[in-house]
Amino acid sequence: MRRALAGSSLIAALVVTAVGAAPAQEPYPTRPISIVVAFPPGGLADNTARPVASALERILKQPVAIINKASAAGAVGNQTVAISKPDGYTLLMALVSVSVLPEVDKLFGRPQNYTLAQLTGIARINADPSMLVVRADAPWKTLKDALNLQLAYDEGGQRLTATLMDYVLATAADAPRTFELRHLESPTPLNPLGAKGAGEGGIMPVHPLIAQAIEDALAPFGHPQIERVPVARADIHAIVRAARR
Repeated sequence: MRRALAGSSLIAALVVTAVGAAPAQEPYPTRPISIVVAFPPGGLADNTARPVASALERILKQPVAIINKASAAGAVGNQTVAISKPDGYTLLMALVSVSVLPEVDKLFGRPQNYTLAQLTGIARINADPSMLVVRADAPWKTLKDALNLQLAYDEGGQRLTATLMDYVLATAADAPRTFELRHLESPTPLNPLGAKGAGEGGIMPVHPLIAQAIEDALAPFGHPQIERVPVARADIHAIVRAARR
C-alpha cells in the first residue's frame, strides 16, 4: 500500500483513500496525526507545515503534531514516512528533493533509502517561483548581459574579474514600484509532484534551466550537453564550430 507524501506541498489528510487507510465505513481520524518534516525547524518545509497543521486540527478535530527529522538532505524524514504504517496517520511535508534523492542513489549505485512507489502525493501546498536578479546598480540590464558575465581566474587562482560584491542579491528596496508577476508552469511527468529540482532552493534552478533551453536550441548541432554554468556566448560559439567541422 502506498504512503502519504507531499512535496513542496503536504498532505491533505482529508483524502483518506489516497493514503491506503482504513475502509471507508470507519471514521477518520480517530487519533492524533503526525506530519514529518524532513528539514530543521524554521526552514521552508517547516514554516509551511505548521500553519497547515493548525488548519487541519480545526478541520479534523484531532491534534496534528509536527515532527522534524532533519538529516541527509531530507532522506531520513522521507524514509520515516515511506516505511511507516500506511494508515493516514503519518504524513510527510516534503520538498521536491523527495523525487530526486532515490534517483541520486540509483545513479551512484547506492542502496535506495526509499522509492517513490512507497509514497502517494496528495496535495501541493505552495509554489516557489525562481527569479534571476542583480543589484540595482549593476551594469547588467538584460538577461544576455548577465549570462555573459563570468568570474575568470589566472593560472595562480587569482580572480581577474569583478568582485563578489557585484553578486549580492537584490533586496525588496531595489524592486521597482510596480511590476507584473506571471506564473508559467510546466510540470514534469517524471514524478508525482510534477516538480523539478531538489531541495529548498530547487538546486538554484535558473542557470540549469537556461542551460537546458540552450541545449534544446542547439539540438540541430548534434544535441550537445552543457556541462557547466553560466553559459557564455563563447561556449555556444565553440559548440557550433565543433559541430560544423
